[in-house]
Amino acid sequence: SGNTDAFITEFQGDAYVHNFASYFGGSGDDTGKYIGLDPTGNHLWVAGVTSSADLPLVTGGSLKSSLSGATDIFLTEWNRDPNQGLVPAYATYFGSATPANGEEIKGFQVGSLTGDLYIAGLTHGAGMPAANNAYPGAVANAYVTKLNNTVTSALWTHYIEGSAEQSIGIDTYLGRPLDHGGTNPGTTNTE
Repeated sequence: SGNTDAFITEFQGDAYVHNFASYFGGSGDDTGKYIGLDPTGNHLWVAGVTSSADLPLVTGGSLKSSLSGATDIFLTEWNRDPNQGLVPAYATYFGSATPANGEEIKGFQVGSLTGDLYIAGLTHGAGMPAANNAYPGAVANAYVTKLNNTVTSALWTHYIEGSAEQSIGIDTYLGRPLDHGGTNPGTTNTE
């Protein structure tokens, strides 16, 4: 409903049969960047960036119920219904409590064993949920966060500091956080 909305489309088989399509967003700009299925294949997650203060499905029970700063990350869950296709079920904002210039998402993955969610990105502020180390204080810092599979709590966040603005992604094949140089700053087993 804003200038830019995320969209979700499902095709069948060879992509000639269209099963489902929907927009997702509020009155600002909403850009879907990543998509992932839980291990059962029944819960689809979309992750992206939003400037909308009125995202649908965000409630007081969401992990983060309001936009902070210029942009936040959004997560939305869509559940498979045999009669209706994909049905929107949940949404939340995600990011630091005090971002000066907003949040960026650089990687997203749904764990293949537990369905826990992993987010990697760049933050311009302190106060990421469940941080296990202090905000390094640079202009911007990379982070990796693990959320439980219902996205009701952050299990941990780790800031990754450097001398310049950071960027990080998640290697979806190996299932472990990797920096752009290919080295592993964390453990080799993320679940």
